[in-house]
Formats: sequence, structure tokens, C-alpha cells
Amino acid sequence: MNLFHSLKHARGADEQAASLSCWEQRYEQITAGAFEGRVEELRVGPVQVFAEQANRTVMQIGKAEAARETVALVHTAQAPGWYCGHALAGPRFIRASSGSEFELVAGAGSQILALSVDTHSLQTLLTTLEGPDARLDARFLTRDAPRDQLCAFTQISQAALAHAQQSSQTLAADASRRMLALALTETLLGCLRLGATAPSALSSAAGNRRRIVAKARQYMQANAQEVITVPDLCQAIGTSRRALQYAFEDVLQVSPITYLRTMRLNRVRQHIREQPGCSVGDIAAGGVFGMPRGLPPNTEPCSGSCLRPPAPPPQALDAALRRARAPSWGGTLCAWDRAWHTPQPRSKGGCRANAAAQPAAPKPAPHPTATSARPSPCSTPGWTTPTPSWPAPSSWPWA
Repeated sequence: MNLFHSLKHARGADEQAASLSCWEQRYEQITAGAFEGRVEELRVGPVQVFAEQANRTVMQIGKAEAARETVALVHTAQAPGWYCGHALAGPRFIRASSGSEFELVAGAGSQILALSVDTHSLQTLLTTLEGPDARLDARFLTRDAPRDQLCAFTQISQAALAHAQQSSQTLAADASRRMLALALTETLLGCLRLGATAPSALSSAAGNRRRIVAKARQYMQANAQEVITVPDLCQAIGTSRRALQYAFEDVLQVSPITYLRTMRLNRVRQHIREQPGCSVGDIAAGGVFGMPRGLPPNTEPCSGSCLRPPAPPPQALDAALRRARAPSWGGTLCAWDRAWHTPQPRSKGGCRANAAAQPAAPKPAPHPTATSARPSPCSTPGWTTPTPSWPAPSSWPWA
């Protein structure tokens, strides 16, 4: 009986999708940030055990391997998940039938532990245990995980992966491999037999939101090089702005515009990996977005295949702070200005009639940096100090 084990670390969603063998699937990163994933796989005879985890929300779209039954245990962490229109919260079992398409949104930090067994081997074990007339009739898509079954499923799957990773001598003998394959097959059969009831009906609201998201994603991918707005999406798929927003937040946990931006950045990452010598500006101008404004200005790739705009230089920050400190009517704020800007005290009646009776503010001292090498304009013959024209008192900030 053959044995295969692999442990791979991925730096991109598409790389993680390719890390799992014998599955036709594609991954799409939904939330922004550097991607870090991990996939561990074990194949022993007709049984496949794999565990995967990622630090970003990922949408998995694919088709289950033909003539196989797969049950996965999904542990949601930071954000709830979603599977074929059904919400996933907490540990839940999901099932992928032979050759059927599936859509799974795994939230950031979610852990997936799965068992996949050949259909013929499952039917052979079922016939041995229950007789020749027994038939495998598992129709559930997702269901709760009972505590005893949750513990049994987790323990045997993690034990199989640990034995394959730590010590190859344990599974060196063919008899040990057969016993492990039989135990894993029996565990999967127990999960399928408990779920041999009709699947829970999908609500009309959940079905509509799933269709809205599917149509919107198809339109975005087909017109990624054009300028896409929310009204364009609503008109293309025939829905309202509110329904579109609710559908994306319920299924993908992001807004439509956030998803569009993330989808475009995913394409940029893919182009950068395929063409390492190209910059982000060259890729944007080359037709990925159809126009240079498809990306934020000065966007450059950073570590971890993540994109973010660089920090502004210190000179720009100093200029911004000087503009923020300047008065609203322009000019610079010096010691003389501060003396003129000092508000006069109010009288008890709330007017400025008694402002003239107040003592005048002392005249500010000369600037300490003034030197005799550079004469003041006031000392030049014929120079007259201009009288500043201040705004009317009614427009003062403290009036």
C-alpha cells in the first residue's frame, strides 16, 4: 500500500491551492495583507488526510475528486465562514460529494481538517459491516459536530499526520498502513452515516445573496480592466445598492468595492510573480487595469507579496504641519501675530464695549535671532511700516 506525505508553506492563495494534490480548485484571497498558509497532506492507500490553515480570508472554489467522498471539519476563528450558501460558525462538518462543485469561504485563521476516501472502499467496508444490501446514502452539506464524533475525527486525523511527520518507521510496514487506512475509512463512514438525512433547505434570502455575489464576481472578473462603480454593478446584475452591499457582507464579509480592489491586487501579485522584473506602474499601464489610475499612486510591492503605498518623506510631513499651524486667512504666525490674535476679554454683558478700558498688551520683544548684519526694514530711510488689514471683528474665530 502506497504512502505519501508532504508539508508545504505558501506565500500566496494560488500557491496554497496548488499545494493539495488531486483537487481541481482555485483560491482567491479576500482580505488584504501578506498571505501565510500551511498545508499538510497524507495519502495512504485509498485514503487522503489533509489539514490547511491561512491567516487571511480565502474563497475556495473547485470540484471534488471523482469517485470520492470527503468530509471536512472547519474550525472558524476570527471571522465566520460560509459553505454553499450555509453559514459556518464554530466547528462544523461539511461534505463534498463525488464530482460536485463547491464554494467555501474560510475566514482568517480558520482550520480545516479533512478526510477523503475512495467510494469503492467505503462501499466495501459498509457491506462488510452491515450486509450486502447496505447502501451509502449521505446527503448533508453541513451539520453540527457532536462532541464525541468531533473528538474522534480530530484525534485520529491528527495522529495520522503526526505519525507520518515524526517517524516513518511506524508506517514502514504494509500491515500498519492497512490498519491506519481502515481506521480512517471507518471514521469517515461514521460521519456519513450520522448525516444520512436530507440536507437543510437553503433560505430564499441566502440563495438570492449567493446568486448576487456570483453574478457580481463574474462581472468584475470580465471587466477588470474597466472602471467599475457600484451603480454599474447594480445595473449589470439587476439588483439594488443595498441588496448588493448586504450580499457581499453576508457571504464574503467585505464590501463590493473592497472585494474589487482585492481582486485587482491579487492580479498584480500574480503578474509580479510571473514577471519579476516589472514594476507595479508598468503592470498597471500594460493593461491589467486599462488605465494607470487603477492603482493608488506610488504603490510599490512590499515583503510578503503585499501591496501598500510607501510612507511620505519627512519633508512632506514638515510642510503639512506648517500648513496646519498657519492661520485660516493665510500668512505666517510670528510673535507679532500672536499678540494681535490674542482675544480681548468679554464684559459681563457679553459685548466688547469695555474692551478699550483693558490695559494694552505689552509689545513683543524683538526676535532673538535678529542680528545687526541684516538691517531691519524699519531702519531704512523712507520706509513706512504698513498697517495690517485684519478681518472684521464679526469674522474673528472667537467672535
